[in-house]
Amino acid sequence: CALQLLKQARLHALRPSTVTYNATISACEKAEQWSSAVLLFGNLHEHGLQPDVITYNATISACRHGQQWALATILLTDMRL
Repeated sequence: CALQLLKQARLHALRPSTVTYNATISACEKAEQWSSAVLLFGNLHEHGLQPDVITYNATISACRHGQQWALATILLTDMRL
């Protein structure tokens, strides 16, 4: 599972990049785990990383699969700022 790989990377003192988070969020989206995708999106800032358009797109898509329309709208608005 992509979430496990990300956890392992952190345990081994590897610093994940935005690309790593994008891939993991995308995997969560495909597995219909919207809450994990949103949690990862929030973790980006904790690790000193900034979301890019791919991060937003994958997270919004995960919210769409989970029918989290209000959250998807908030992310879309945030992306436009």
